[in-house]
Amino acid sequence: MGFCLGWTDEDRVPLCRAYLEVSCDPVTATGRSKDELWAAVHKKWAELMTEKGPLRVERNVSALEKQFKKIRRGVSTFTSHYLAVKNMQTTGNLSEEDIISGAVARYCSLDIYETIRKDREQDKRIASGWHAGGCCACRTSSAALPTLRTT
Repeated sequence: MGFCLGWTDEDRVPLCRAYLEVSCDPVTATGRSKDELWAAVHKKWAELMTEKGPLRVERNVSALEKQFKKIRRGVSTFTSHYLAVKNMQTTGNLSEEDIISGAVARYCSLDIYETIRKDREQDKRIASGWHAGGCCACRTSSAALPTLRTT
């Protein structure tokens, strides 16, 4: 498994544009195999990226497909929050901006909640003596371990 620079919005936006342009083509959209679709998306993405200058990093077809799946998963999750806010009973009429703000707040609060929850679970494992000094999440010296095991 190789190392590659992470994805930025400057990489993701052209990927979404390329996918939409290729998949919405009325002539060839439904007549392609999965491999042909992603090869065309890769070609279009590379064209869009080189319009801004040289590519920051080369990406293969599977990298684009994997990243797009992550984007779709995030969009799907956000959409569920958007619809939940839109369907809330309120005393007034929410503007589109209000709905989006509420959806963003819900979406982001779940990430924060999950992070806090994971931290608490790790603290419980450490406090219960699970920690043997070998996990990569806790870089403590063995001299500090007895103080972490207090209950």
